[in-house]
Amino acid sequence: MRKSIFFNNQISDIKRLNGIVEEIGNELNMNAGEVFNANLILEEVLSNIIFYGYEKGVEDQIEIIVKSENGTLTLEVLDGAKPFDLTIKSQDAHIGLSNETQVGGLGILLIKKLSKSIEYKRENGKNHLIIKL
Repeated sequence: MRKSIFFNNQISDIKRLNGIVEEIGNELNMNAGEVFNANLILEEVLSNIIFYGYEKGVEDQIEIIVKSENGTLTLEVLDGAKPFDLTIKSQDAHIGLSNETQVGGLGILLIKKLSKSIEYKRENGKNHLIIKL
């Protein structure tokens, strides 16, 4: 199974995500925990791309490709935002309750904890983030 979904780089477009992930979860017979984790990861990735990756006023589309092969769910996110490789962020990110959290710090930690593997590459001016669950 392979499915592509496109989102505008507007935070208001993320509201569609939950329904789309639930639909895919039903198609793949995913349990509620798997659907929740996939939704949480994608929401975090999309919001970070939209909030931090684009300059104000730049319009673009973010593509999410969902693949299921041999019991592994793969989420691939392609965007034209600024280069950002979350795989090189520290595995030992400090978790504190301060008002100043580095961009994506806690979200990146969450994505890493919920994923089996994460790969990143930059090709043809696009970020390619590949997350396996």
